[in-house]
Amino acid sequence: MISCIYATLSTMATPHIDEIATFVRVVRHGSLAGAARELELPKSTVSRRIARLEERLNAELLHRAGRRVLVTRAGKQLYDGVAGSVDTIELAVRGTHQDMDLPRGNIRMTAPTDFGRLVLVDELVSFAEAFPEITVELQLTDRIIDIAADGFDLAVRAGRPPDTSAAQSLITRRLVATSLHLASSPGLAEQVGCLEDLERVPFVLFRTRGTQHKLRLRNKSGRAHEVAARGRFVVHDYASMAELVARGAGVGLMPAMHIDRAVPVGSLVRLLPHLSADAGHVSVVYPSRRLPGRVRVLIDHLTRRLTSTAPSFLQPLRT
Repeated sequence: MISCIYATLSTMATPHIDEIATFVRVVRHGSLAGAARELELPKSTVSRRIARLEERLNAELLHRAGRRVLVTRAGKQLYDGVAGSVDTIELAVRGTHQDMDLPRGNIRMTAPTDFGRLVLVDELVSFAEAFPEITVELQLTDRIIDIAADGFDLAVRAGRPPDTSAAQSLITRRLVATSLHLASSPGLAEQVGCLEDLERVPFVLFRTRGTQHKLRLRNKSGRAHEVAARGRFVVHDYASMAELVARGAGVGLMPAMHIDRAVPVGSLVRLLPHLSADAGHVSVVYPSRRLPGRVRVLIDHLTRRLTSTAPSFLQPLRT
């Protein structure tokens, strides 16, 4: 009989894999109802699949006996020939789905130098522990990179976004608020006791066109104050500012992370802590297209970590 089945296969349409897999389930359970429960299908669907399979093969494979089914001789021979293959196929498919569910591959990202070294590196280490199949290529730079043109998956950016068409085409997810605070060396701090004293001490200025600049500060109630700052040093990154300020070159207006993580500890102290300047947000940006799973889990990881367990020098977003 089985030879007749295989001869029929050569002249008729090949049975569908779902029909054969359903047949195997029915044999194992000894009933249509048991197979239907495992497959999460209506019993009528299971019955139709078996009927189609028998029609394709022109052979009776199962004999109905009340609620149970008995396997015919032809059915037993077919089961013995296909059951192992069905199991192999299902294991392979299940493994493929598991691999697809486990994010893997490489992520190219960029971030500001200071934020990357002081904050992001720690978060990437915890990410690597959670997702061992993902590798990360990190480029730290203070230059605004065209993500799409340079082949990056995402970027972490601090401050206000640039007003360019490339930047406006990106999706932005804010992570934390940022602010700037006054700091100096312990020695210089002794000369500053009030707001007016700031105009009598030197500053290390950030990206100004000259050695004079108007600083706009706010107190905790939101009242604005303007300070005429003068200095002999102008820098283009906060790490350099922190170094110069720690050596007594002047007062600096810088992110709190540089003050709190100054080395050696205590080389920088906060001045007039009730005053600060808004610096915008730290955000993650990425192209407005469907994201690979590996990129999405990294964005979710950074969002969760920096909005719930951020270091004390970062400010959670106001909701």
